[in-house]
Amino acid sequence: MSTAVADARPAAATDEPARRTPDWWRVAAAPAVAALIAGAILPSGRKLWTDEYVTAYAAQLSWTELFRLLRNIDLVHALYYFVMHLWVDVFGVSEIALRAPSVIAMAVAAGTLAVLGRRLAGTPTGVLAGVLFAVVPAVSRYAQEARSYAWVSALVLLSTLGLTSAVRDPRRRRWVLYGAGLVALTYLHFVALLVVPAHAVLVWYRRRSTGRAFLVTVGIAAVLAAPMAWFAKRQDDQVSWIGRDEAKVAGYPTELFGSHAVAWAIMIAGAYGAVALWQNRSKIVPFLLVWALLPPLVSYAVYPAMHIFLAKYALYTLPAWVLLAAAAIVVPLDRPGPRLLRYRRFALPAAVLVVLALGWPAQVQYRDGDTLGEPDYHAAAAYVRTQLRAGDAIAYSAPAGRANGRLPFAYELRAAGSHPHEVFQKTSGAAVGSYGGIACADPAKCVGSTERMWVVAVDAPADDPLHDFPEAQRTYLTGEFSVAGTQRFRRLQVALLLRHPEVEG
Repeated sequence: MSTAVADARPAAATDEPARRTPDWWRVAAAPAVAALIAGAILPSGRKLWTDEYVTAYAAQLSWTELFRLLRNIDLVHALYYFVMHLWVDVFGVSEIALRAPSVIAMAVAAGTLAVLGRRLAGTPTGVLAGVLFAVVPAVSRYAQEARSYAWVSALVLLSTLGLTSAVRDPRRRRWVLYGAGLVALTYLHFVALLVVPAHAVLVWYRRRSTGRAFLVTVGIAAVLAAPMAWFAKRQDDQVSWIGRDEAKVAGYPTELFGSHAVAWAIMIAGAYGAVALWQNRSKIVPFLLVWALLPPLVSYAVYPAMHIFLAKYALYTLPAWVLLAAAAIVVPLDRPGPRLLRYRRFALPAAVLVVLALGWPAQVQYRDGDTLGEPDYHAAAAYVRTQLRAGDAIAYSAPAGRANGRLPFAYELRAAGSHPHEVFQKTSGAAVGSYGGIACADPAKCVGSTERMWVVAVDAPADDPLHDFPEAQRTYLTGEFSVAGTQRFRRLQVALLLRHPEVEG
């Protein structure tokens, strides 16, 4: 047998890399760069959306105000907000600054996946999996959002890689690092702990003698993470809108991968890859299948006790799918020969190109300004900024259950010189630990002698920008002001109200 053919065989069932296997950083480089290109370099016309404005708001609070906020809401994002607070203190709150940590996290995730894939199934599988992960549309989408989901993906992969190191060389330091990763996952987004059963399967099949150390580590991590889980459960009303109807189930793969075509291509290839891996490395197949399938199944099963059946909450399962799909391309069902070697040279880049082609419409869509159908706060605030005068006031409205423009406008008008006074807010959200604050009860007292007022109305009827104000506020504004002009934007309108002139008696 030729040397080339021998090298093409899957490595023996050991964690030790072959002598000619590149160092870990060389394995990670191409996937990490691909993720950076997809997340940062490719142009995006998408402005911040509601959840990202929330991140900007939380990151700019004082530490006291942030702790006050987390006592009431969004405790599940505590670690993310803490780190973003430190980040914006150094780099500011521009769109680029807010999104850069997510871009970096996805690059780390792609590189780590390549290293993990090398350790589990060989270098070609690892590198291909890392690059495929980087070009999945959902990956570049969440790399471009100032939210925690890219971080969760990276930390799940780092924890999993740390576990393989601890299993291979069970020194205490490695188990401590693995346990620290689990605790960090809890405080970053506790739903990601659904990966732990997959970790248990990995330990069982790879090295059962380390099972006791694994259980002790997970137990200690659970004790340290318990306060977070307990207090976060008390805030579960904020996700009560998440359901699990037939439409959500049917759309779950598309939402998870960011593209219907990419979802089915990778899942079908993943099924074939599981068969291919079973012939050569059967011990990792149950681990990858549990990693890919258990989190969404559990999320579905625990409804309505917990409302967590949301695809982006399971973004960290994508690496398992692409590892299986990469194995379908790289790992042969039969012993490889020279013809298969030539096939691989073309099959690996071809697989990446196929995923790129299938996902390109979604990639373009996610870079469009109207990706999520969100109100165009950026354009609306830019219009108001050009028309502002000293002494202007502002008020916000939206249909019941929907977010209004308060946080987006606070962000977009931050460089306007002076933010218009919000007349119907008695106490700020920062002072009471919320995003909305306390409303003013007496409209006349709230408005005072204000002569010009801007109204930002989300999803209001075109002919009635005051439609969603509380009845008392609506009645007062209608009696004291007239609409001098209205400018419409996507899903919102901005109206300028002028006080009626006094009639001499």
